[in-house]
Amino acid sequence: MASLWRRKKSPYWVCCYTSADGQRLKKSTKQTDRKKAWEVCLSIERAEQFAKNGTLTEQTATKILAEIVERTTGEPFRNMATTEWFEQWVAGKAQTKSAATAERYKQVKRDFLVSVNANPCAIFRSGFST
Repeated sequence: MASLWRRKKSPYWVCCYTSADGQRLKKSTKQTDRKKAWEVCLSIERAEQFAKNGTLTEQTATKILAEIVERTTGEPFRNMATTEWFEQWVAGKAQTKSAATAERYKQVKRDFLVSVNANPCAIFRSGFST
């Protein structure tokens, strides 16, 4: 059974739970609200239970994380493709930087995407999806 506690000098709640391999672990929830921290803690415990049963997949883990983000922040979890993320990044830089700087950022985006496409295994090592 998971539990919560808080250090005297920290505003964050810590989740104590049992991992899939039977170890008792502590992980900060990065939440100052006890109710939100408990939601995070229960989700961590749930993911560990899936892992223990051998049923934790990437899709299940992503779903659990999305639920945590939505319950604790009220905002939906965004899972963007690399190209989509770069488009938003460059658009944001274009609004706040000079035209020449924005053009350099566009070149960084192009170079990165070319390097990833030239080496498809790099996508998996970097954790990105194009």
